[in-house]
Amino acid sequence: MYLLVGIPSKWVDAKSDIYISLFPNDYEFKDFIHTKVTDEFSKVYVHSGQSKFSWISQDDLNKWGITETELDSQANTNADNLLAKTEISFDTIENRKLGLIEPEYPTLKAALLFAPAMKEKVKKDFGFPFYAVIPVRDFCYIFSEKDLDFFSKRIGQVVVDEYKQSGYPITTEILKFTDKGIEAVGRYPVN
Repeated sequence: MYLLVGIPSKWVDAKSDIYISLFPNDYEFKDFIHTKVTDEFSKVYVHSGQSKFSWISQDDLNKWGITETELDSQANTNADNLLAKTEISFDTIENRKLGLIEPEYPTLKAALLFAPAMKEKVKKDFGFPFYAVIPVRDFCYIFSEKDLDFFSKRIGQVVVDEYKQSGYPITTEILKFTDKGIEAVGRYPVN
């Protein structure tokens, strides 16, 4: 669970620390701002302060005098800025690349997949559309569309193990990132 650290009362003081995080849909979101991504998880808007995150509610938007659209736009801007200084490394397995995101804040690792600039960042090494798995918020793999069959057969146990062992599980789905959005194209069984 995210710890509350106190969200600044003024938008000008809060906006540079607005991001998204990912959370399973079995949580009761109440009035916290969130958007369903798949049947298994949603993105939740957070304020990052002192390496801790506070969820953003409708009351926070009212206090700041902004809309959800402005909040989303700021989260995208901040994600793009963080992504610009984040390395995507990769392991090569049988001449195929398996990508790993290495951000300054590991808890934002999976959320960076949703940064608008991610498409350009991964195009050279993985092409577009691309695939990813995000079993927990601080773990994800990226791979190319042409390597879907290869990796989907090889990484399942790692995905399930990470999902089961983490205090912050997200999903065991295989996600496809396209210009139309994100869709689950498969799911590793947890049992």
